[in-house]
Amino acid sequence: MGDRMRDSDWPQRSRIESFHPASQTSVERLIEKYNHCVFISLRPHCCSAGCCHSKLNRISILSPAQLLLCSDSGQFNDKKRDYRNQDHKRFPNTAVTMAGGAAKYRHLSRKSSHRQALLRNLVTSLFKHESITTTWPKAKEAQRLAEKLITLGKKNTEASRRRALSVFYTPHEILPKLFGTLRERYAERPGGYTRVLRVEPKKDDQAPSAILELVDGPKDMRFAMTARTVARQRAQGLEALNELTTLNVHKVTRFRKGGVEDLEQAIKRLEIEHKKGPTTQKGEQEVESKQ
Repeated sequence: MGDRMRDSDWPQRSRIESFHPASQTSVERLIEKYNHCVFISLRPHCCSAGCCHSKLNRISILSPAQLLLCSDSGQFNDKKRDYRNQDHKRFPNTAVTMAGGAAKYRHLSRKSSHRQALLRNLVTSLFKHESITTTWPKAKEAQRLAEKLITLGKKNTEASRRRALSVFYTPHEILPKLFGTLRERYAERPGGYTRVLRVEPKKDDQAPSAILELVDGPKDMRFAMTARTVARQRAQGLEALNELTTLNVHKVTRFRKGGVEDLEQAIKRLEIEHKKGPTTQKGEQEVESKQ
């Protein structure tokens, strides 16, 4: 084992076997089985022979010479510390790989109870007003919880009602809407019930802000922006829509009940307001001049 092993000489990734190095027989058996190279599961620092395998968070490959030096759990913990605190390149016949990765959610600089209370408050406001403005990280985390709640509403079971009841701060006000209006609105939509739109910073500290909204609702911003874009292009005499506008029209009308008719009504309403705009402004100016 003095020479550096080639990549092709290492065992396959699927050949992973967990054991405790206190058993010298198991070490020698695995060395022989895996052609002088063994996979070891690195457990928490206070690991023991009966440690739960679900807590494994790191996997390491050690050469036989290094394995035989770990005759007891104390020496094995020292070797684990070397791997965690030093670069694995210092060990020529070893390699390290992660089995987990980074955190799966944003902590938002809060402890668990504070973070859960914050997300519950944001979600309660979202389902009440259907559109809220907050910082972008908070909006992305609240979006995950809101999507799960709408999925519970579509299931419409007693268990899903109890689960949703435990999340909202005003459940008796929000539950009828979740299991009634929203369930019917998103009955045909397979997913993507919410949307996060980045906006200019709203706070003095210039924190990245965003709008979190429920799609296909009365405050759907993309629907309103698409209607305004189509109305402006029609006013300019452009009958054919460009590629981006056509894509947005398809998005806002695909799963919306009566989406095409609602979009046409919104466009006509904007056209009427555009026509009445100059005359109403002149009338207001005349009234002000007479006063």
